[in-house]
Amino acid sequence: MATRAVSAILEVDASAFGRALGREPMVFRHSLVADPGLTIGAIADLADGWPAAWLEHHGGDLPLLLPRGDPPVRLDLGAGDVIRQIADNRCWAALWFTERVSAYNNVLDSCLDQILPVVEQADGVMGRRGANIFVASPHAVSPAHFDRHHNVLLQVEGTKEVNIGVFEDPSVAQAEIEGHYGRSRNLSRLPEHVTTFRLQPGEAVYIPPYAFHWVRGGADTSVAFSCGFVSRSSERAEVVHTCNVRLRKLGLRPKPPGSSSLRDGAKIALVRGRRALEPGRKTLADLRARHLARGSA
Repeated sequence: MATRAVSAILEVDASAFGRALGREPMVFRHSLVADPGLTIGAIADLADGWPAAWLEHHGGDLPLLLPRGDPPVRLDLGAGDVIRQIADNRCWAALWFTERVSAYNNVLDSCLDQILPVVEQADGVMGRRGANIFVASPHAVSPAHFDRHHNVLLQVEGTKEVNIGVFEDPSVAQAEIEGHYGRSRNLSRLPEHVTTFRLQPGEAVYIPPYAFHWVRGGADTSVAFSCGFVSRSSERAEVVHTCNVRLRKLGLRPKPPGSSSLRDGAKIALVRGRRALEPGRKTLADLRARHLARGSA
């Protein structure tokens, strides 16, 4: 991917984004449609040499609910050829950690630097950033799931429906999150209230942390570029959810993140204190890197 000028990629209203940050999805436009590094051929060439642990592909004929995780696909093809034949093989594929390539990292930074002042004003320092690329066959389905980080998903080629749902009962939402924490991020039930965003090339959607969502591709091959980041509140929520899972195993009924800053602070201190006492325990930075690798399709 050749280096190029990538300033002002997002066409986003800063005030509107500030109101949406961490709370609700928002659609806006971007200018990556003609980017030469985001064509099927360029992505396939990248996949040819990409580490196997940073590649993933699944069948596209999946149900919306797949709580145990997506079944793997076995194709007698290399990763690059899976992507080259994506128009016909009824799959979707993801390349994780593409921020490790300088040109893609430049695109990531150019996108997120545009909203950095909003994030810093509303939610403290913007934490670790990550970029993923998603390629999908026509009508491919990504089952209902949630992500722990903020996600700006840019549709580059083809169309897709991004469905974002809300449960009527907050306790059900909390149970869905805690029930899958540390394992599959897929849901066991669908939310009652759903908003559908039909993305065309050149459109982007912001997906807040822990927003329940699923994706259905349109009639054409789809390419999307995902810009993920963590913030002070998403990092705190991650630790509070981790503590809640442990408390629930003890028979307690903990409140979700944001219910009480005092409770949240105590839970964060408890989790961090326990981690400090466990030799070889992964740090928050390690966990954050792993979670950002699981972007939204």
